[in-house]
Amino acid sequence: MQVAERGRGFLRTILMLYRQEGFGRFYRGALPILFGCLPAHAAFFTTYEFTKSMLHVNDEVRAEEGDKANRSSTSSETSSRAP
Repeated sequence: MQVAERGRGFLRTILMLYRQEGFGRFYRGALPILFGCLPAHAAFFTTYEFTKSMLHVNDEVRAEEGDKANRSSTSSETSSRAP
């Protein structure tokens, strides 16, 4: 849409659009974009959660291995301190 008069400000143009075409004019075309974004975001979220759960399993294994190493080093330190 071209404005015939030059020098109109941003707010005047917004007000003119609102008066002539209503509030819905500002959201025209938003529905197709929304329908395109929803499946993409759903796929992203699903992939993110799946990857996060796979990496979390590895973290638990590493934590268990670390706990075993800490227990063995702690027990050897305690046995060397015993009188």
